[in-house]
Amino acid sequence: MQISGNRFMKKHHAKKVGMPPGSVIYVGDGNPSPTVVSLIDYTEADVVEKKGITFEECMTLRDDPGITWLNFSGLADVEQIKKIGDIFGLHPLVMEDILHMGQRPKLELYDKYVYLVVKMIYLGDNGKEVAYEQLSIVMGKN
Repeated sequence: MQISGNRFMKKHHAKKVGMPPGSVIYVGDGNPSPTVVSLIDYTEADVVEKKGITFEECMTLRDDPGITWLNFSGLADVEQIKKIGDIFGLHPLVMEDILHMGQRPKLELYDKYVYLVVKMIYLGDNGKEVAYEQLSIVMGKN
């Protein structure tokens, strides 16, 4: 198997030149995929899974008593993603890192949440190459 491209080595900084730290813009190869949000909500009595929920539905989950997993696939809707980050109290530098595809794996501890960046490795479309993409995980009480 081959590893698809040299994506770990690519530089994506050209879009960010001259911008202040914490600028929330997408930085990556090509155009990002459309943003689709899925939810898995765990309570003592039930597990609910919804695909294609709206950003407004995400905002109502902040004070939900259950355990909620929100999955954002695609980063095209930067403004809505920024609003979600604001609602959940994410630091501007975390939001910047989520939208910047050139991040190295790392773990950052904040007062109310943990931010983790890893590379998700999977078999490419042709079934012969290994491909990877950035996976950002934010874990907190809400």
